[in-house]
Amino acid sequence: MIVEYKKYDSCGNIVEGDDFHCIVFYIKKDNIPHENAILFEAVKVENIPGIVAKYLIDDIESGYGKPEEIKNVEELKKYGVPDDIIDIIKDTLKKYGINWLFKVREAE
Repeated sequence: MIVEYKKYDSCGNIVEGDDFHCIVFYIKKDNIPHENAILFEAVKVENIPGIVAKYLIDDIESGYGKPEEIKNVEELKKYGVPDDIIDIIKDTLKKYGINWLFKVREAE
């Protein structure tokens, strides 16, 4: 799996630098979205939960389905996201000061 992210302003425009509203992570097998690819969004407002949605493909259209809230990036495991991708997401969130969406993983 690969993970890419983009930062957006409050109007949905892609931005560079540290002045952004949210980070959206695209978790997928290839460069193009596929069924069950994952979108995870973290807003740069403290204590706001993240949202996650799966990419759906049907006979009429394709796109991300209904989003669900998560309070911890570890919950991405329920969507099939492996630990190494979760670690990349955590490192990126830490880099931008979004530290309320994760806790230290306990030894298994």
